[in-house]
Amino acid sequence: LYDDNLISLDGPTSLSFGEDTPARFGAYGWRVLHVADGNDSAELAERLAEASVSDGRPTLVVCRTNIGFGSPNKHDSSSAHGSPLGAEEVALTKQAYGWPESPDFLVPSEVADIVGGMAAACRENGCALLGGETAEMPGVYHDGHVDVAGTLIGMAERSDLLPRSGIGPGDVLLGLGSSGPHTNGYSLLRRVFAGLPLSAQPEPLDRPLGDALLEPHRSYLPVLAPLLDGPLGPKVKGLIHITGGGFQENIPRVLPEGCGASVSIGSWPVPPLFQLIRDASGLPADELHRTLNMGIGMIVIVAAGDVEAITTALRTPSWVIGSIVADEKREVVLKPEVHP
Repeated sequence: LYDDNLISLDGPTSLSFGEDTPARFGAYGWRVLHVADGNDSAELAERLAEASVSDGRPTLVVCRTNIGFGSPNKHDSSSAHGSPLGAEEVALTKQAYGWPESPDFLVPSEVADIVGGMAAACRENGCALLGGETAEMPGVYHDGHVDVAGTLIGMAERSDLLPRSGIGPGDVLLGLGSSGPHTNGYSLLRRVFAGLPLSAQPEPLDRPLGDALLEPHRSYLPVLAPLLDGPLGPKVKGLIHITGGGFQENIPRVLPEGCGASVSIGSWPVPPLFQLIRDASGLPADELHRTLNMGIGMIVIVAAGDVEAITTALRTPSWVIGSIVADEKREVVLKPEVHP
């Protein structure tokens, strides 16, 4: 529901649409039904009955009426308590609330792209997209800004839960490559590349900066599922997803008491984007690996004797990047940096 200024408002009140709103919906295949007088309950009932008979398209019923909206300005007592306000009062209300002159709204084609991308990802990973909702918040989300939040729900046999017991000193950390920053470190990245056009391609990048930064998060399901479901599944002692907090905060989450980890920087090829970040930021290795994945998005913990078999079964590039060590503090130690 919108007022005449195309301000989205919540509540049970009937609001009139902006003149171009029906055309916007119609352009995307909606059936648009008009109610000339929103105070004519018979006409409204007729349109709603018509809308209830599906013709295969989503239906929008446009009801044109006055707006019931409490004004924070000094009007008469009836207006201040939510009686219908005219267009002039709505404009005053808009100014008093600090709403922009040209509020920002969801663009149907952009919503379709986002939902379509989610649906494609669900298909690729054998998931079902159960549902969702949208909200327009003019003045909070501006033109071109979209905030997306999702929740994944899964089920596993208790006997298959990781990490398994038995992780101990001598076990090996196998690293799997990341596709980019994934979803972490962008506060740092915005500062590092402030002022640099996203179309720029500084060395050693092989594509524009914007493309490298926005590379979709890699899904590890295609390589891990066959391993975990196969005969070597029980040999996998633990998995570590390198997300926020990097190596130093994610690895200890799977370690038992008395164990730490040693990671050998330079034991895997650092992708061009992370080389650029390292050189442009001048940050020490400890901070880089605490904020970013630096090219390793997933770590598999296995016994030293199972490395060759697991590496073969993964069918994707992997590197021995470190090991589990005895450490009462359960810390992650980064060995001196060696540029690959």
